[in-house]
Amino acid sequence: MEGQFSPSDIWLANVDFTQAPTTCVHPQPDPGCTPGALPTSSQIFDVTGQHLLTLGPVIWPSQPVFFRADVSVHGASLDLALQPLDGVTKAPVGSSWSVMNVPIAADGGFTADFGVRPVPPEAYPLLDDPFLTVNEFMLTGKTTSKDGFCGNASGYAQVLGSRVSDRVRLEGSTFGATRIASDTLPAPVNSCTGMR
Repeated sequence: MEGQFSPSDIWLANVDFTQAPTTCVHPQPDPGCTPGALPTSSQIFDVTGQHLLTLGPVIWPSQPVFFRADVSVHGASLDLALQPLDGVTKAPVGSSWSVMNVPIAADGGFTADFGVRPVPPEAYPLLDDPFLTVNEFMLTGKTTSKDGFCGNASGYAQVLGSRVSDRVRLEGSTFGATRIASDTLPAPVNSCTGMR
């Protein structure tokens, strides 16, 4: 057990609770960051195939999380599987996250709800935490061409799994996905900026 002995600054106060209000007014919940605007488009693009999906977390966008996104578009819905990748080597790590029959609007917009998913430590080496999960995790995006889609992420990341104090809201996080056309991964894009 480690301890530290040093001078302390201890104050003593008399508190008069007779001046406290008789009712408690809770503060409004923090709404988080406002999601960015999605690209304007008026059609569904068939993005069936494999893509490099790069998530820019709101807490540190320059330290992205990478996934291989396997997409299958069928009519007005899509199936989406996200395979977490090692943040350094880009090799697959952990289990794939899948959602099926996600509705796509006529303008190419969609919301994929992944619920609660574990984040492998190798996928976010900045934390390297075996207990990291994402909860209420949703990707809200749009297809931008046959070769890509992008949008916003929401939900919260949590380390210990039971305390509210260790939650980090993901609103304000963005993602971009670009088609994997060869053995070499495309340049990562973590937002809709610059996507065509």
